[in-house]
Amino acid sequence: MINTGKEYEDFIEYYYSELARLSRNEISFYRNTSIRGKTGQHNIDVVYDFNFIGHKHRVLVECKDYSRDIDYPTMRSFVAACIDIPDASYVMYSPKDFGKNPKEYAEKNGITCVAMGEVEGLMQLIAKRIEAIVMADVKAIGEPFWGISEIDNNEPMAFDLGGGAGIIICHKKSDAEIMANRLSKKENQLFAYGIRQENLAFLIRLAKSKKLNFYRIDYIKWNPKNKIIRLSVNVEKPDLIEADFLHLGHI
Repeated sequence: MINTGKEYEDFIEYYYSELARLSRNEISFYRNTSIRGKTGQHNIDVVYDFNFIGHKHRVLVECKDYSRDIDYPTMRSFVAACIDIPDASYVMYSPKDFGKNPKEYAEKNGITCVAMGEVEGLMQLIAKRIEAIVMADVKAIGEPFWGISEIDNNEPMAFDLGGGAGIIICHKKSDAEIMANRLSKKENQLFAYGIRQENLAFLIRLAKSKKLNFYRIDYIKWNPKNKIIRLSVNVEKPDLIEADFLHLGHI
């Protein structure tokens, strides 16, 4: 049971640390820090900064460990600070519920309100969400590509098809299945999976950080008799894949 302000802040920091670990992002934490706004300084319980797909994000977190529901004056004070600090996301956590009016007021001003009872469930949901972004799903439909992953680790892989290490993406599921079969080894079995837009965003970020190319395969001709693959493949930089095929504004 979290019953002190410090313990509550510890829980929130642990919560975001776990999300950072699952998403393989580096997050910078600041506890009880002063942030300069447009009109002055504001004390914020927890601040965390992270980069995702080349964009810097900042989240301001207020942890209210009250034995009562959050009232309007308390919320108004945090809203005023948030309005004064632009270009950030804002969250208020509380072990108690939020009154209807304070919560509506906060949400109108772009603040997310999370009661303690919701946090643990929210953590599990977001963890599953991040896992869905990172891990390959054999049941997914390609948007528009299909990729190759290890059966054991269920993670994206890089291969060298003559243009350096790169991530294979195919326009057709059948082509991805051919490549998975061709590249599989006894100790390293592969499978084809659909790359959703959120998966593609992650792969682009991964390719940029690891300096990988993409092998974009247009089509494959497969001769089962002598196991010769003839393929049309384009070696492309992550920026080109992002510009031509990624349709998400953000995740």
